[in-house]
Amino acid sequence: GKGDGAALVAGMSLASPAEMVENSPDGRWLAVYCATTRLVRLIETRSRVDKSFPLVQATTDAANKGKSGARTLLLPHPRALASLAWRPLEVAKAGAGEANCLMTVALDGAVRFWKESAGDGLPGSIFALCCVLEPPTAHPAI
Repeated sequence: GKGDGAALVAGMSLASPAEMVENSPDGRWLAVYCATTRLVRLIETRSRVDKSFPLVQATTDAANKGKSGARTLLLPHPRALASLAWRPLEVAKAGAGEANCLMTVALDGAVRFWKESAGDGLPGSIFALCCVLEPPTAHPAI
């Protein structure tokens, strides 16, 4: 939803207003978009008391300074976003796996697909940019 001040998500204060917030279909990730930073912050929603999963700060996240204990990933975007959406779980199960996929659409029409995968040597998952679809460019009439 739209934010008009600092948002409080999972006990964590965000430095910028949250413009869009979406849960992943499996409930594992919360995607929070802040227009002023052009970052999608993915917050892993596992319980803080789950001892089987190490809670680590995956990227530098100055807004939280590591205080929340929640694992976060930052997905940078070169331009402001118009929307974001998760691939429905039933589509993921029918395809080649159950990994979460996030689609982001910029105001200029560029579409990015981010896919969850195992991090090489890192605890937990990462999200890799797997596809960018740029809008067609207008060609001047000759």
